[in-house]
Amino acid sequence: MADAINYSIKSSFGFNVISPNRTAKEAQKVVEGAIGNLWEPVLQYLENHDDVFSGAVAEKIQKTDMQALQLGAILNAEDKNNHSFDISG
Repeated sequence: MADAINYSIKSSFGFNVISPNRTAKEAQKVVEGAIGNLWEPVLQYLENHDDVFSGAVAEKIQKTDMQALQLGAILNAEDKNNHSFDISG
């Protein structure tokens, strides 16, 4: 009966209920679980998509844009040199 609810009279208007330590520990577990369930998806998203936030994706996009620009410049230069297109093969 050590975990039983203790009653103590602290005022003349009634009883003040003091909860046992076990209830406080269970409440702590419930609160930790609720907070964990709220933040777990956010933390997993940040962990799985770290390359977005580290700048790796921006570097890949910039590299692809530069390659497209270079390819366009090469094709444009070739077009200026050769004005005809032979389909006879």
